[in-house]
Amino acid sequence: MYLDTEQFQVWVDKAFEFGENLIENEAELLGIGEDEQAMVDLVLGGIKKAFLASGLRAIDGMGLSTVELEGGIKRNVVVYHRDPAKGDGLIWNLFGTEPHAPDMLRLAPKDTALAVHGDMDVKMGLDWLKDFVTQNTTPEVAAEMAGLLTQANQMVELEKLLTSLGGQHGFLLTLDEKNQVPIPLPMLMGPDMEEFERDPLPFPNELPRPNEPRPDDAPEPEVEPKASPVALQDPDEAGSELDVLKIPGPGVALVVKVKDTTVADKLLPMLAAFLEQQAMELRVVAEQGVKISVIEVPFPPDVPEGVAKLLQPAIFQNDDYLVLATSLDLAKRMIAVQEGGEGLKDSEEFKKLAKGLDLNGNQFTFLSEKVGHHYGEFLKTMFKVGAGEEMPEFMSDFMVKISTIGMAGQLSVARALPDGYMVVSHTPGFTQESGMVMAVAVIPVAVGASVLLPAVAMAKARAEEVKSLNNASQLAKGVIVHAIDNGDKFPEKWCDAILQDVGGPDVFISPNDVVQDDVKASSYAINAAVIGKSLDEVPPETVLIFECNLGWNGKGDLEQLLDRFPHHNVAIVTADGSARTVDVFEAETLLWDPESEKEK
Repeated sequence: MYLDTEQFQVWVDKAFEFGENLIENEAELLGIGEDEQAMVDLVLGGIKKAFLASGLRAIDGMGLSTVELEGGIKRNVVVYHRDPAKGDGLIWNLFGTEPHAPDMLRLAPKDTALAVHGDMDVKMGLDWLKDFVTQNTTPEVAAEMAGLLTQANQMVELEKLLTSLGGQHGFLLTLDEKNQVPIPLPMLMGPDMEEFERDPLPFPNELPRPNEPRPDDAPEPEVEPKASPVALQDPDEAGSELDVLKIPGPGVALVVKVKDTTVADKLLPMLAAFLEQQAMELRVVAEQGVKISVIEVPFPPDVPEGVAKLLQPAIFQNDDYLVLATSLDLAKRMIAVQEGGEGLKDSEEFKKLAKGLDLNGNQFTFLSEKVGHHYGEFLKTMFKVGAGEEMPEFMSDFMVKISTIGMAGQLSVARALPDGYMVVSHTPGFTQESGMVMAVAVIPVAVGASVLLPAVAMAKARAEEVKSLNNASQLAKGVIVHAIDNGDKFPEKWCDAILQDVGGPDVFISPNDVVQDDVKASSYAINAAVIGKSLDEVPPETVLIFECNLGWNGKGDLEQLLDRFPHHNVAIVTADGSARTVDVFEAETLLWDPESEKEK
């Protein structure tokens, strides 16, 4: 497949022309004054000149091809051809000119799931920017940039640091399948689940007989609790399928090629001084003769050791690479690869993708099929927990497939050529042509899904809102009836007082919350301002019961509700039994203090 880029170039020219004409002829309509006009002209002109100077104008054609290889692998090739007679331009020099072996393979551990590495001369980019600003902007703008650069040089010797860079940069992501990290779903599902307060006391086993008097010193009535729809276990215990999502232990590393130790010598002392101000330590350890600077991050005692080890930032320089890793373990494994140990290049998946592919180039990308697999499993779990029964299984499976398109294993190498650029990739996924067709075919499906899924979510949210409102209304009626039967006073331990009257503990749980079996909990609280007052002392429009996780017998006020306000509307019932749902703004307009109404 061959594409002539002349139409694209014409479209770009027309876009700039349209923008210039629009600003010139419709400035008043757009609200652009004289002062703004000069700045807009400067910015638009700068963008146009940057495009012309970038070298993109030199591209005069693009070709695509796909070849089936053995083992289900497709070789996709894209070639961008340029006319050297039209000049080099920035992009033909900034991202490398001489193909070479990928240095990332000297660093990446065997369990690397994603690796991106390439040439980029940052100092060249800065020098080009300085010249461009000087030649194509006003003296004031050029002076301002020069001042900022001078300040950066005084603070960290910026240009000296950039000169010491080796022109290659990248990052990698590892996934340790042997170290499965549990992620509690409440952390992913929002504050409602994460902040839900629980009373450690278990529910009793049965209800007392109705209307049977009970002495003050008698034990609490026993209740046989109904099972919660989803059991949420203690994070320290083994989680069930729905309350804990386990993922392979992740690790991330940034890699920068350097000419010498200038960057490390400058930044490490600054980092140590900063950490000391924060009462933290930069500890130095040795691994195979390489010094590793480790940031000791303080964690609460309840954080599992396995999780804490994943967040132990480590910095080291070995040979000509400076590395920042998210953990000491990852730093050690990268050093082991540098010293001749097994790495990404030795994994079966990489060897399968690399077969027959010339790895010499200027940009290198590796994507493991593990990324798509684990992302798909994550989406399945989130759909299952978030949408529940309202989303059919076929729809969730379809959405997972759509969302993971393009996440098949892939190895790509981009190579600078004298007259352009070539990108070659090996993948078991889509070919170039089928990928373009699929992109067109997916658009209507994605649009349909974008309409359907919000509709499903809205229906589910509305159903939960109605159920919560019914619960709150039932609880408020129980409180009012109890007050009438007990000296006309609103009770402090209101949950205990009405438990036998409302039919059991499940009424106290909002469908927006998930709680563990056999645990006293309430998604609703009583307005603390009405406790101990009689019905006559409380105006009918005063808030009585409101949806807020304050524990069993919970009581609170507007401030506590606002501190914990969820992403959905909450149920409110007033002293006259009226029930409705409100958002955060409406909640502030309600009557919370009955005394304030009397003063009016």
